[in-house]
Amino acid sequence: MMRVTYVCADAGVPVYGSKGCSIHVQEIVRSFLRRGDHVDLYATRTGGEKPFDWKRFQLFDFRLGQCADVKEREMQQWSNAYRIAEEIEKISSDLVYERYSLWSDATMNMAQERGIPSILEVNAPLIEEQKKHRDLVHQKEAESIRDQAFAAASTIVAVSEGVAQYVRRYLRSEEHSKVFVIPNGVDIDRFRPPDSPVVQERPFTVGFLGTLKPWHGIESLMQAFERVHAILPTARLRLIGEGPLRATLEQKLEVENPSLHGQIDWIGAVVPQAVPEQLAQLDVAVAPYPTSEEFYFSPLKVYEYMSMGCAVVASNVGQLSDVLIDRLNGRLYPPGDAHSLAAILLELAEDRGQREVLGRNARQAMVAGHSWSHTLERILSSAFASQSSAARLSFPGDINRPSLQRFGGKVLKG
Repeated sequence: MMRVTYVCADAGVPVYGSKGCSIHVQEIVRSFLRRGDHVDLYATRTGGEKPFDWKRFQLFDFRLGQCADVKEREMQQWSNAYRIAEEIEKISSDLVYERYSLWSDATMNMAQERGIPSILEVNAPLIEEQKKHRDLVHQKEAESIRDQAFAAASTIVAVSEGVAQYVRRYLRSEEHSKVFVIPNGVDIDRFRPPDSPVVQERPFTVGFLGTLKPWHGIESLMQAFERVHAILPTARLRLIGEGPLRATLEQKLEVENPSLHGQIDWIGAVVPQAVPEQLAQLDVAVAPYPTSEEFYFSPLKVYEYMSMGCAVVASNVGQLSDVLIDRLNGRLYPPGDAHSLAAILLELAEDRGQREVLGRNARQAMVAGHSWSHTLERILSSAFASQSSAARLSFPGDINRPSLQRFGGKVLKG
């Protein structure tokens, strides 16, 4: 049994919440607990109630106060990350595991200085995301924090090859061997086909799970469903999730195709425990990601669709073709091609046998090698193999040493 310190210093990730990033935190923690490990979770936002099945666990809540502006909030997040590292230094840890966040390098630096094995999990190029979708005032400071966190980590786990390529750009060539690509997983016990499925006659139902945001391709799915509905008027579209595009999409339907609006079930956001029940009501589950030269996601929804035994249709982008094999355990189509997506949906509407084969094979693939337990074991095997083979790389002092003078020369420690 290990004593594991898990750090999530990102104020945008509620560790008890229902967002995809929240589920990721919960499942890694849960997998440690299932191994028999003890987990100390240091977080800046909870966002809900502690999962009922978490034993041998303790939460250390470092929530942020109110901030007047973006600049102040960035400074506060860095200061908070330093406070977390100072508290961790007081306890005995066998392993420090951190979800990479914009303003946290102190934990990785502390672990390196104390000789504690550390794993930095990188899910996205956060600086680029922050600049594109939100506000970023202290960009140079964020870049310095990124570089120090990457350098100090014993092992870096990237959820996709795209993320790994991003990480390697900021490491020396001899450090590339500590970067491992390990995709996300799924809880195969919670996401499973019903033991005794109720045979019922229902309209052919297409579904989507996720946040209604532009990079999820929901507009393309709506266009495809319009074509399906024109040929199969009883077909239904079930949208499980909430997001900023919903109001725009509803308004557009009211003006351009009000009859289609009645065939769409706007479920909204649901708690994690209710997701399997929602997915069980689908005939086909879609991941309609648009064209992207930098698709670096490892979509949780696809693994959850597959584990439920759904017939999955996804755009052929990024690493989706690594887990979905066309016509074996899912269907792939060119990203952004609503015509191709509609054609596949109509084909599956007419071929229940194909849907059942695809769903059965998808479930088998998840059970065989994509549970969260599989994911964590790959992470730990990679981490300790990296430790034993690299014997902890040495770094220049100016990289090792955490910088206390940042953000315009202000000392934020304490």
